[in-house]
Amino acid sequence: MIKEEPCTPHEEAPPKSPGLWPSPFAVAALACGGNFSACVDSGETCVPNEPKFRACIYQEGEADCPIGWNEARDVFYKNVVDTQECAPCTCSAPEGGACFAKVHVYDDDACSKEHAAVTISAATSGSCVDLVPGTGLASKSAEILSYAPGTCTPLGGVTGEVKAEQPVTFCCAGASSSS
Repeated sequence: MIKEEPCTPHEEAPPKSPGLWPSPFAVAALACGGNFSACVDSGETCVPNEPKFRACIYQEGEADCPIGWNEARDVFYKNVVDTQECAPCTCSAPEGGACFAKVHVYDDDACSKEHAAVTISAATSGSCVDLVPGTGLASKSAEILSYAPGTCTPLGGVTGEVKAEQPVTFCCAGASSSS
């Protein structure tokens, strides 16, 4: 049976502390409202034409945009819940190690008159070599042929999640101008 030493965790690089930034929820929006009146020549509602802004409407939740308001659709969130924590880094017990040895038995005390030899491994259980009746076992030796240590699985690290809540859908008509 192979008895391996436990693994010791080591960090390649310090872990980033949990947090929101940078995050897929880091994009923000600023929405401005106002009182808009009916257009002079139609029953539609008119909005100011500001070159650096888009005319947008919004609706609580995730929704499809109405016809004419689908040039830009963005979903923003009113709240972000971060339940991330750092669990200590640990390792599982080593698994999959292999050791092969050759065991020799001799008829003399000087280990020069070999009677038998057998290759064994940690997986070999109960392999026996019978001696000729009346033959005494005078000495024995063993040599390690190969050893492959087992591997450990890393455990711990960041647990939990970042979850966005309370979505609001913005639907815009007309692209913003960069000038």
